[in-house]
Amino acid sequence: MSLAPQPAEHRGVFAILVAHLVLVSAFGQYYAKLELLLYPTELVLAALLVFGIGAVRSVPWDAITRRVALFVAIGIGFVVVHGMPTDAGVKAFSFFVYAGFYWVVRGVATTDRARWQLLDAIALACIVAAGIGLWQMSTGTPIVETDKHGPLGFEETSTGSIRWLPGEYGLYGMLGLITAAARPLAQRRIKLRSIALLATAGIVVLLAQHRSGLVALVVVIAVTGAGVVGARRAAGGAMRLLGLAAIGAAIAAVAVDDSYLADTLVRIEHITDVQDVNTAWRLLNWYEVGGGIVDQPWGHGFSSWDFFFTTYDPLIGSHNSLLDLGYRIGVPGLLVFLSIPIRLLMQTRRAVDGSSASATVLPITACACVIAVLAYACFNMVLETAYMSILFWIVLGVGAGALDQRAVRDPTAS
Repeated sequence: MSLAPQPAEHRGVFAILVAHLVLVSAFGQYYAKLELLLYPTELVLAALLVFGIGAVRSVPWDAITRRVALFVAIGIGFVVVHGMPTDAGVKAFSFFVYAGFYWVVRGVATTDRARWQLLDAIALACIVAAGIGLWQMSTGTPIVETDKHGPLGFEETSTGSIRWLPGEYGLYGMLGLITAAARPLAQRRIKLRSIALLATAGIVVLLAQHRSGLVALVVVIAVTGAGVVGARRAAGGAMRLLGLAAIGAAIAAVAVDDSYLADTLVRIEHITDVQDVNTAWRLLNWYEVGGGIVDQPWGHGFSSWDFFFTTYDPLIGSHNSLLDLGYRIGVPGLLVFLSIPIRLLMQTRRAVDGSSASATVLPITACACVIAVLAYACFNMVLETAYMSILFWIVLGVGAGALDQRAVRDPTAS
């Protein structure tokens, strides 16, 4: 795809950002864990901030940007008071560092075309991801032979099936589905490109076989429909959404083996089974971290992390990033963080009420993506993981920038 026009000094920065986003969404930890001088995400962020410093300085200090700055300041404050991050705390604090992606997006993606290209990069990367998963399934050969946990993409699930893509692809596939479906829903017409993207994103979701991803997708549809678009308007698009889902499901059924689809249905049936080994393990982890929050609701910082479930892996989180974040920076800090997406959703809802869903499809799509990341984070290690946490800051920057541009066009907007 040809990149959106940018000021000359921003073109290279925008190209690096898009390329990194494509590589992350297509190859996940296959790419993000490459051992260079630093990990790729850190190298890319450093380059973006150095070469795009002028763009970063130009970011308007609107309500969302001020909240992001406050959140980062809180994280730095806990490091100053409680000491430097250690072990799992390093991963947790990286989420605050990656907030730099928000400022880069706001600074260099200054048109709706550029913002759509960032979202489209995730959806287009699903084509590569689907190819990787289908190839692994058909050949029984992983792209990467092994990491410290064993072969990537060949994990046996608690219900006995085999997932052919690592868990992060559940999130990539969701974001791909949201982006591919957004414009057809708003414009009431679907193109071949959208059908292809829907199908490949659906395949990615299937091959990741993440039950929490399916739960998150339901949350996205419900919250975006009722809370952002409005129940009455959302009801009008429900049939179109079902039609798009049917198209994607039909193509995925042709591409994916029948027995694997049956395994997927079994996993879906076990979503509410608290006796499931994986589910019970998560609940026990949440109970431990929740107890830590109750004991010290003002936060423990990034140098304290010692639980029963970390005995064999001190770097692991409880698989609920929001709960872990509350443990690190306390309940007040968590509320500051949650105020960021809440502000985005409220501003988008006001924009929709003052216009139409079709005219505000970009901020609506960004909102849905933000909701998807947060819902997924309630069941997985997302905000502590470079190849997922950066997606929150990028889609937040897309949504905030789109809303800011519309406010400039309409000086009466609050």
